[in-house]
Amino acid sequence: MYDYEYEEDVLISLQMLKYLHDNSPERFQHTLDMFNEFDVDAFYMAADYAFWDMFDNGMAGQDEESDITILYLSHPTFNRYFDMGWRWCERHNCGFSAWQKKIKDIVEYFAVSSSYSVYDWKTRFEGGGVQLELWLSPDSYEPMAFNASMLDLLLYIQGENARLEKELADAEDETEMEAA
Repeated sequence: MYDYEYEEDVLISLQMLKYLHDNSPERFQHTLDMFNEFDVDAFYMAADYAFWDMFDNGMAGQDEESDITILYLSHPTFNRYFDMGWRWCERHNCGFSAWQKKIKDIVEYFAVSSSYSVYDWKTRFEGGGVQLELWLSPDSYEPMAFNASMLDLLLYIQGENARLEKELADAEDETEMEAA
């Protein structure tokens, strides 16, 4: 019971709960209230619940022909990155399709390459937002590894958002100084 895999699962669970605590204290408290008695199974269930709570309108569906679970995930962090990409492309005179390709590459790196849990994937850009469509592998889906890769994706995009906000703000300040 106390091997490396167990420790890794506990650390991933704590990391997901910490993310929820930092980004949505109300949802975090709700999760704690649901699992008020502590045991290992309840802890993992709380971490799984935290995973679903991290994403807005997260849904799971089933492909009837192949019996594959399909996840549909969106998050305001993705949408903010998408929006800032428009502004960045306008500022640097680049095609927005290059920005969309960048988002797809980031999703591929975190969602597909870090574990064998994802069989196939799509990134959709609709209505000014980003939606991930992920087909989970029926043979090698590992919930904790998958959840950790999705959390890493969110944290990476948050860091990129902070970097882009600073870069765009500095560029606007520079433009205002030149105009004055």
